[in-house]
Amino acid sequence: MGGFGLVIGGSFHGTPVAIKVVKQTGTLKLLADVGNELRILRKLRHPNLVLFHGACMNVERRDLVLVLERVAGESMDSFVLAPRADGELTDGPSRCQVLLHVSLALRYLHSRQPC
Repeated sequence: MGGFGLVIGGSFHGTPVAIKVVKQTGTLKLLADVGNELRILRKLRHPNLVLFHGACMNVERRDLVLVLERVAGESMDSFVLAPRADGELTDGPSRCQVLLHVSLALRYLHSRQPC
């Protein structure tokens, strides 16, 4: 399980992907809003953002399926907050590196114009 639904591994045109299934995403208006956001996501390209390959919606069941680049490794929560094998938390420089990459991604996102 991911942060908001079931996550399964898959392949899209020979590329490993993460398939996220979000159940009961809300009202039809919310699904329409999500559709608008997905149109924006498909145009984003940045090394610090997971690549969005596509999505499909089942409007009757209000389910949403996202196809995203699969990123190997642990979740950011685990990396930053969970103790390592030696019992220590991730060191300060590593945390700063994560913060830098997140900041670069946010700067990129804020520089984009909506479609």
